[in-house]
Amino acid sequence: MVVFATFDNTTPKEFQRVIDISLMGQVYGAMGVLRQSKRI
Repeated sequence: MVVFATFDNTTPKEFQRVIDISLMGQVYGAMGVLRQSKRI
């Protein structure tokens, strides 16, 4: 996710959403790869 706003015009809720999507996207991707690699 991307927020097109200056720092002072970004709400804490928007920052939290960006962090959640970016970080948890990596976590879910790694979990999916791990499940697939364990099947091999």
